Amino acid sequence: MNEAPAQGWGHAWPKPVYWVCYGILALILAYVLVLGWLRPVYLAEPIGVIPGAAAQIEQKINPNTATWAELTQLPRIGPALAKRIVAYRHEQQTASAATQPVFLTPDDLDAVRGIGPKTVDRMRPFLTFEDN
Repeated sequence: MNEAPAQGWGHAWPKPVYWVCYGILALILAYVLVLGWLRPVYLAEPIGVIPGAAAQIEQKINPNTATWAELTQLPRIGPALAKRIVAYRHEQQTASAATQPVFLTPDDLDAVRGIGPKTVDRMRPFLTFEDN
């Protein structure tokens, strides 16, 4: 029942074949690293700067009547914050059951979670509170 130990290295290929494979892999890796280091990627055309959404606002936005999609045109207002503004507006309108607008000045937007004084200052030039 005792088996004789395997002759040689115990693998399918001789040891020198493995060393040749390791050498080839090392050369390929070195080539890729040197190629990437010496030849950085250059763009054929420079990437143009796209103006912000705030620069594209054609008319001022009334936060009392705007949809969340319209509110996302304001600077620093993404979809989540715009939906929060609409939800806050809806909560305040249903709680008070008044016909008076929820937001009378830009500073009233500070009551919405996630909007602070700096965000209000950035939005101020793009807001209107006139009745439509």
